[in-house]
Amino acid sequence: AMEGDWAAVRAEYHLVNRGGGTTVAYGFPIDYVNPAWCNDCDELSEEDKAKAGKPLRDVRIEVDGEAMTIRELTEPASKAAVPLPSLRTWVLTDLPFGEAQRRVVTVTYRVRSQLDDWAWSDSFDPAFSPRRFRYLLSPSGNWGDGRIPKLTIGIDISALKELGATIQTIKPAGYTSDDDILRWQFVNYDLSKAPDLEIEYDDDARLLSQYVAQHRLLAPRLARAQA
Repeated sequence: AMEGDWAAVRAEYHLVNRGGGTTVAYGFPIDYVNPAWCNDCDELSEEDKAKAGKPLRDVRIEVDGEAMTIRELTEPASKAAVPLPSLRTWVLTDLPFGEAQRRVVTVTYRVRSQLDDWAWSDSFDPAFSPRRFRYLLSPSGNWGDGRIPKLTIGIDISALKELGATIQTIKPAGYTSDDDILRWQFVNYDLSKAPDLEIEYDDDARLLSQYVAQHRLLAPRLARAQA
């Protein structure tokens, strides 16, 4: 579900062990905004940094409804002078399987959409970039031979529409729209060759309204005005 600058993600995998009992090291990749990447980051106050908050939150893995112990491993950032705009974290856990056992693995998290906003000290008018959300499909192709009998994807965009946002890009092609839910249905699908799931949207109306509300002069401070 898309929620303004954030996306709430829920992924459900139905896995079957076709061999003997074993424990599988499971890794789930998540791309998110690099907190060190922004315009004039060094000039941000600690208060502004706190407002931005952690761009990846509430990560949880459940197996058959039972919460698993997880650990996060972030891929090393580039040593280049300019930080990368996004980072990739692998959420890791151990999945025990009995012989021929079927298990349902559920991953949930909240992630901030990628953006590139600008504001200037000599101008009131800020520039808000499109918001971008991406979900990686191809890593799931490492299970078995990479093919699955059925893949269902749904994105709830009702909150974006209520906020006045406009959708600019939706990938991959082949989706349908039903009551503000974007849906994809695939059968006998090769996940190893799957493109990333992407959505880009323009949320200028909400963002400008919030900006004006945050920076307006309070009535007690306005003693007199003359033009």
